[in-house]
Amino acid sequence: MTVKSITFGTPFSWLAASFEALRKDNGLIFGSTALLMLAVLATGLLHYGLDGIMQPMTLGTALASQAFFMLINTVLFPPIIGGYFRVLYVHEQGQPVRPTAVFALLREPAAAGRMIATALIFLAIHVVLLIVVNFATDGYVFELFKIILTIQPGHPPVFPPLPSGFLLWLVGIVFLGITLMAAYSLAITQTALSTRAPLDAIGDGFAVILRNLAVFVLFYLTMCLAGLFCGLITAVVIVLIGMLFGLISPILAAVVLVPICLAMLLLFYAVMFNFNYYAWRGTFGADTTAVEQQITA
Repeated sequence: MTVKSITFGTPFSWLAASFEALRKDNGLIFGSTALLMLAVLATGLLHYGLDGIMQPMTLGTALASQAFFMLINTVLFPPIIGGYFRVLYVHEQGQPVRPTAVFALLREPAAAGRMIATALIFLAIHVVLLIVVNFATDGYVFELFKIILTIQPGHPPVFPPLPSGFLLWLVGIVFLGITLMAAYSLAITQTALSTRAPLDAIGDGFAVILRNLAVFVLFYLTMCLAGLFCGLITAVVIVLIGMLFGLISPILAAVVLVPICLAMLLLFYAVMFNFNYYAWRGTFGADTTAVEQQITA
């Protein structure tokens, strides 16, 4: 595999291509994204509901709940995400495809297994790094997780003091987080749209990110700042809308705000996954043997 170098403007061109795709093919993209988001929300609501039923939760119960749903997410979502990327790829090839094809990989054990394996390897990488950081901070990370997982309603948590060198750790974690996130997005797309084995796809992802680390760090930091600014403005607008309609009826406020929030989440998912697809296109698309089959639901 040839590792490509990209310029600082390249990720922004991928972002622009994502918005252009939404403009041209909004029916297919938003339909596929809605099905993907529905699966995420369904498991999230189930997790939240079961945690509510099991209150008050001990540390063991909280850890068991987190591990159980993490396993479900690791098994269920990678094949659906792979199906989503295949929908985009097949549509780009000019073949007919339906939004429901996002679930096609769930019927293909070999392809689904490769997606799950890629996600599990990245999960293992995160666990190992988490253990290393915990030891380096004298157990601060695990103590923090313990407090968060056992928060009880009406009982404000008491957090431990920050470890020495916190700002340095924070900078390192930000850089490491960007590297892992970008490498995972490329690797999972590479697994879905090529014949590469999971370890090979992961190696491909890290090779591209490490060669262009400054570009990706600058881009994601820019997106974080822009997201923070837009998020603050959006939060203010939502609060004002909620207050306005809440004067009439709290139920009316909920009826108005819930669709707005879901629409914003749908747009976020659509832009994010389309950006990942065009990032794959710009780094691997010309060098990779893509999956050349028509996907039907």
